This record gives sequence, structure tokens and C-alpha cells, in this order.
Amino acid sequence: MTTNDQAAEASAPSVADTLTLKFDRFSPAERKVARRILETPQLVAKLNVSQLAEVCQVSDATVVRMSQHAGYSGYYQMRIFLMRDLDRGRRTERPVIATNPVSYSFERDLLYLKTLCSPEIMASIEQAAEMVMEAEAVYVVAVGNTTPIADDLEFRLNTLGVRAFTAEKIESQMRYVMNARAEDVIIIISKSGSSVGVMQVVEVATERGARVLAITGSETSPLSKAASLVVSTGNSEKVFDQLAPRVETHLGELFVTNALVFQVDIRLRSQGDSPTGEELELSLSSFKM
Repeated sequence: MTTNDQAAEASAPSVADTLTLKFDRFSPAERKVARRILETPQLVAKLNVSQLAEVCQVSDATVVRMSQHAGYSGYYQMRIFLMRDLDRGRRTERPVIATNPVSYSFERDLLYLKTLCSPEIMASIEQAAEMVMEAEAVYVVAVGNTTPIADDLEFRLNTLGVRAFTAEKIESQMRYVMNARAEDVIIIISKSGSSVGVMQVVEVATERGARVLAITGSETSPLSKAASLVVSTGNSEKVFDQLAPRVETHLGELFVTNALVFQVDIRLRSQGDSPTGEELELSLSSFKM
């Protein structure tokens, strides 16, 4: 960021100032959203559109309209500015973390993973493994920086003999899903569960009659509401609340997919269907030096 950019950011009005200035112009429903943001900005900064709408008892569209009437392109952009405002107030706390950031990170990682070891999440992973085992084909969908986790899951499922497909671009993933059948499972990995691309895939999957398995950090998101089964990846923001906004971790998604692969492997071995280590190494030998 250039000096001019930093100066422009520093001089930009806060979300609180913007909402206060335009409050009287909002509709009654929009004022409920604006008032919630003004009263509990720390809470709102952790909520997606659907979660905030539920808290305010309004529609998702009302949240988006209020954000646009406030001068933002949508709620997502307003939320980014809100997190920036909160970040300014937390910068004085960072030197404490900076004294031993590696140790802090490891401790927080372990704490976060422990929150995922609940009976409910473990049971949902077992159900997810059963869905994968029953599927004729598995399509793994993700967008943005969650895509590498989808690549990893697809690779390891195929290694176990499960027919799995994914692609780097959401457009290619969509083409795969357009060929899905009722016997197939669509695994969608999305921390927010509210990505436009993800929801378009859900719509197509539903039309094709395929079951949707959601691996997400938001159990109230549009994705969770539309999925056949939801596996929660927890709320990492509760653990990483002292880090800079938008420095989110996908440790939960990786943890869940790893547990899912392990469950599938155990089930295949119990049936005598899992490829042996020698078979796998032989099949991959031509790609290694």
C-alpha cells in the first residue's frame, strides 16, 4: 500500500460515522440492522449476511439494501470496512502477541482444534463418510483460497478408490455438477457458506437430485440451510480474536476433511476394498524419480 493509499484509508469515515449520518434515510427494517451494527460492531464483524439478518429478524435482502443505501457495494464490503475500523482500535494490543508469535499461533491452533472434537461434529463426520461410501461419484466444490483443500480431498479420495472430481475454477466445477446424478454427492467446502458461486452450485445440484454435503464454519448460512448434511468447522474467530481481521484460518476445514478421509479409509479397509500401500506406490512410481 502506498503512502497516498494509507492516507486515504486513514481519512475515510468509519462505518459508525457513515451509518449515523445516514440513519434517518433508512427504512424501519434497515434501521434495525444499522442500530445493531452501531451497538455491537464486534459481534457484527463476525457475522455473514444470513446470520446478521437472523439476529435482526429481517431478510437477507434488507441487510444488503441497507449496506448499499449507506454507500457500500454490499454487506461484504461494509463488513470489511467495519473490521478495518475495529482493527485500528486493536493495534495497540499486538506487541504482546509479537513477543512470541509462533508460540501464540501454535497454542491457538491447538485450542481451535479442540473445539472441533465435540460429539456432534464427530457424529456428522461419520455420517459424511457414509454418504461418500454410498455415492457413485463425489464432486468437491470450493472457491477462493479454500480451493487447495478441495484439491487435497479429491486427490486422497481417488487414492482410496473413490471416484472424485474437482477443478480449480468454479465454472469447471459447475460443469461437473451439471452432469451429477441422484446417486452422487456434492461436497462443498466454504467457511462462510454464503458465496454466490457456491450457492449457484447448490442450486444445480438440487435440480440434479444430488445430495449436498456442506463443510462450513457457519451453520446458519444459506449453504447450511440447503445442504443434506452439515459438518461444522467451528468458529475460528472466537479463538483468533486478537489477530488482524481477514487473516482467517482454514485449519478447521483441513481438519474435517482429513478426518473424513480417515473415516472413509477405515470403512474401506473393513470391507477389504482399500488399495494397499504397495499398489498405490506402484501406480504412482512412474511420476517419481
